[in-house]
Amino acid sequence: MPFLTSAQAALKQFKHLVFAAGAVILWGLCAALPVSIASRVGSNLLKTIGPRTRKHKHIIKNLSCAQPGASAAQLERNARGVWQNFGAVLAEYPHLRKIYRDRVTLVVAKDTQTLLTNKQPFMLLTAHLANWEIIGPIMDTRTRQMTAVYGPQNNPFIEQILQWFRNRASACIWIKKQNALRSINKQSLQGGSVGLLADVRVDSGMLLPFFGTPAPTTISPARLTLRLGYPMVPARVKRVGHARFEVEMLSPLKAGPPGSGKLAAVDLITQYHKILESWISERPGEWLCTKRRWPKSATGN
Repeated sequence: MPFLTSAQAALKQFKHLVFAAGAVILWGLCAALPVSIASRVGSNLLKTIGPRTRKHKHIIKNLSCAQPGASAAQLERNARGVWQNFGAVLAEYPHLRKIYRDRVTLVVAKDTQTLLTNKQPFMLLTAHLANWEIIGPIMDTRTRQMTAVYGPQNNPFIEQILQWFRNRASACIWIKKQNALRSINKQSLQGGSVGLLADVRVDSGMLLPFFGTPAPTTISPARLTLRLGYPMVPARVKRVGHARFEVEMLSPLKAGPPGSGKLAAVDLITQYHKILESWISERPGEWLCTKRRWPKSATGN
């Protein structure tokens, strides 16, 4: 049995390495291309490959929960849009620094602009929409310090490469969600802001309505926001062309006083869900939903 376990681990490592090698070839090609052409190449590549994978069914089922009145043809079209957008995101990694410096328009609500102008810390909630990777660098140039919480890749080689792209793009601090609390507390003491992607399933989370169906959701970001006394600012990225984006920052959500407890945290996340629903409904093909978001009973997964 120890030999079998060791062999399985070696095979898994080999598969990770082969996959990473393919990704490096793609990224090398994309790095050599102009950013808009690289974005098109990635988009067309995943549009072709993605629908043939098992993940395509997850996308269709997630979109069916988000768009209960959509026809099968509409769901399929939007699912292919998800793959197109994801392919573009992958191809844009070598160009992250150029994109956030030259190809992004920032639209900010008046009261949120005051936070940026005064370098006041805040909690930023965003989602896997368009190219979510640019929002950290964009915020890093406008805040005292931005700490972005992320979920690491299962493939350690891909993880290292992605972190290299991110660190090359900006001085934003990237921390894994498993070690987030201690780092966030440290950054808050230094007046730093925090950004989180808050649209994924968290199996240990509460069941909160999302498109009318209860979905496992963490309220930890809201609890932390209340404890720190930070404003919670919803933000999204919209794709407005090949490797061109608009980042929209809304007004801070209305919250109870710091430390006001679980009910206040649930209310904040519920407010955010309603905003996220409107964003996804407006641009379903820009929402990366390759992983199951709702319980199996809701989607039939």
